[in-house]
Amino acid sequence: MSLNPGLLEALDQIGRYRLRTGLSVLGLVVGIAAVTAVVSLGETAKAVIVGEAEDLGSRLLYIAPNWDLGEDSGDDPFLTPADLERMRAIVPVAPFSWEIRRPLVLCRGTVSRSFEALGVGPEYFAIWRWPFSSGRLIDSRDVERLSRVALLGNGAALTLFPDGSDPVGKSVVIGGRDFAVVGLLAPRKTGFMGDGSDDLSVYVSRPVMAGMDGSSPSITRIPSLLVKVPTSGAVERAAFLLGRYLEARFGSTDGKPRFSVGTVETSIARFKRILSCLTLIVALVAGLSLAVSGIGIMNVMLVSVAERKGEIGMRKAIGARNRDLLGQFLAESLFICGSGGAVGAVLGIGLSAAVSSFLRWPPVFPLGGMASGLFFSLATAGFFGLYPAVSASRLAPVEALGKGFK
Repeated sequence: MSLNPGLLEALDQIGRYRLRTGLSVLGLVVGIAAVTAVVSLGETAKAVIVGEAEDLGSRLLYIAPNWDLGEDSGDDPFLTPADLERMRAIVPVAPFSWEIRRPLVLCRGTVSRSFEALGVGPEYFAIWRWPFSSGRLIDSRDVERLSRVALLGNGAALTLFPDGSDPVGKSVVIGGRDFAVVGLLAPRKTGFMGDGSDDLSVYVSRPVMAGMDGSSPSITRIPSLLVKVPTSGAVERAAFLLGRYLEARFGSTDGKPRFSVGTVETSIARFKRILSCLTLIVALVAGLSLAVSGIGIMNVMLVSVAERKGEIGMRKAIGARNRDLLGQFLAESLFICGSGGAVGAVLGIGLSAAVSSFLRWPPVFPLGGMASGLFFSLATAGFFGLYPAVSASRLAPVEALGKGFK
C-alpha cells in the first residue's frame, strides 16, 4: 500500500468531520497567528525606529533626572542657566534645547480649542528639523524682545482656519493674549523618535510662555535638556564629559547619578529589549495554545482510530504494513496541523498588515517568523499525532476486525 491512497483516505476522513477537526485545530490557528503577528509587528517597529533614528541622526543626547532612582517629584534635581553655560563650555557649538509645555486654549473668531503649547527657543528648531510650510521660525530676537509670536502646527492651523487659508500674518488668541502667527509647519507624522509634539502643537517663545502664568519671564529652573553633538564620533566623549559634570554637580544615590545622560542608541536598545520581552511572553502564551490544541488533535486522532478499527483490520488482512498505516495517520495529523498553521500564518500576516496600515508603518513580514510558525505547527502534528498513528499501526488484524464490526 503506497502513501498516496493513505493520504487520500486521510483527506476523506478530515472532510467527513470538518467541524470536529476545525474546533480541534482552532487553538493552533490562534497561537500561530499571534506569534506571526507579534514577530511581524516587532520587526516593523524596529525598522521604523531605526529609520527615524537615521533621519534624526545619532548625535542626540538626552539629559534628565534619573527616574530609576524613584525620588519624590519635589526632590528632583533641576538645572540652572549657570549649569547650561558650563555645559556649553564643555561641548561648544552644540545646540542645547529645552522647552516649557502647557495646555492652552487658542481662539480665533468663534473657534476655541485647547492645544499643547510649547515654549521654545531658536535652538529647538536646529535640533528638530520639522518640515516647514510658510512664514518663519521663532528666532533669537523673538526671545530677547519677548515678542508674542506663534508658530502653528498644520493640524492646529486647520482647526483655527478651517477655510484652509494661510494663517501667517494673522492673529490668534493664546491663553487670553493676542499673538501674531509668523509661521506654519507642514504636515508630519508622529513617531517613536521625537519630542512628543505633533500637528496639533503650537509654539511660542520660551520666556513668553514662562510669563503667561503671571510669573517672571526669566527662567531659573531647567528640568531637562536635549543636546545635538556636532559630529557622531564625538557623542560618547560628550556624554562622558557631561555625565561627569552632572555627577560632580548633583551627586549620586546608591551609586547611581541623579542626572542621567542618554543617547539615541540607548533608547533604541531599550525599546528592542521591551519588544523582545513582549515577543517572549506572546510566544509562551502561544506555546500553551499549541499544547492545548495538540491535545485536542490527539483526541480527534484517537477517536478516528477507534471509529476505523474495522477498516484498519481489513487493510492489514489484505497486506497493509504497519508503516503504511503509520504513514496514513501521520499524514492526516500533519495535514490538519499544517493547514491550521498556514491559516494562522495568513491571519497573522493580515492582522500585522492591518495594524501597520492603521499606524501608517511600512509593513515588514519576516520569513523566519512565518517559517517558525509553520515548523511548530508541523512539530505539534508529529508529537501529538505519533501516539494515535502508532496505536493504529500496531493493531492486530483479527482484533481490529473483531472490534471494528461488532
